Amino acid sequence: VPLMEDGTVGETLCLDDISVSGRVVVDLGRTVSQPALPLPTGLVVARFSGAAPDVGAWKVSGVGESRIKGSFRIVGDAVVLDVVRTGLTITFR
Repeated sequence: VPLMEDGTVGETLCLDDISVSGRVVVDLGRTVSQPALPLPTGLVVARFSGAAPDVGAWKVSGVGESRIKGSFRIVGDAVVLDVVRTGLTITFR
């Protein structure tokens, strides 16, 4: 699922009445020299028909940064990805 410069995906997977089990990794195709910034939120990476896939164990890669985590959720007939930073964050004002 390549992430375009404008933060959208160029293609959306269509999971049509299939069963997805095992390890699923969504690769956004970005590198350290071309990171996905800002980090994508609310990004539709797939659509499905039939039973919703279990996205609880899905992972994200190819974001171009370390210490990130992908959170996948089902919204209607879509698999939606939110990418967040992990670890300790300290903000000074």
